[in-house]
Amino acid sequence: MADTYDFPDDLLEAQQELHKVRHELTALYGRLPRYTDGWSDEDRRKVRELLDRDLELAVFVSTHVFWDSLEGPARVTGRMALKHVHDPPEDAAPEASGAPDP
Repeated sequence: MADTYDFPDDLLEAQQELHKVRHELTALYGRLPRYTDGWSDEDRRKVRELLDRDLELAVFVSTHVFWDSLEGPARVTGRMALKHVHDPPEDAAPEASGAPDP
């Protein structure tokens, strides 16, 4: 049975926002030219804004006082659990597509 953790709300919210920011940043990089020479000032501003927020959230999550309550391997597994706490359950039924499962 997997360990469960009683993560504080502020830690859960920060982790969820961190996922969102990283997703937005990945999407933005995907639509921008490979080299920054082709980026507009707005593109540069948005990337910088997302990178700054990413760093702020990553520091908040990784230095949260909650981690002081765990030691050794429990701290590592706790951090891994937090990263996936908002993932859909593995036993969730897939969306109906009309096609049979393989």
